[in-house]
Amino acid sequence: MGHLAVIIIGANGEQIVDSRVEALAQNDLPDKIVSITFDSASALKGFNIILPNSFRLNLDFTEPPGFHAYNPWDQPTPNNSVLEVAGSNVTARVQRHNGRFPLDFPSG
Repeated sequence: MGHLAVIIIGANGEQIVDSRVEALAQNDLPDKIVSITFDSASALKGFNIILPNSFRLNLDFTEPPGFHAYNPWDQPTPNNSVLEVAGSNVTARVQRHNGRFPLDFPSG
């Protein structure tokens, strides 16, 4: 049930929204992609249908700050990539992060 929404945002404000992963293969993709979001529940939210299990993955492709802003030897490259998971049977690791966590988990 449901469709995967693919949302592609370009550096000049271009937007591609599709319910097929084939949107990633289109010839009219922006020259520079700022972010790609995959959302398993957004298509049904407009019909007030909330899925019991869903995810939203936002991949941030913006240019990272220069090395003066962070130490690349001590911390991962800063970005706004996020994975959100909602469900009735979510692992303890996800629960510790309240269903929202960066892609780089701290150890433990």
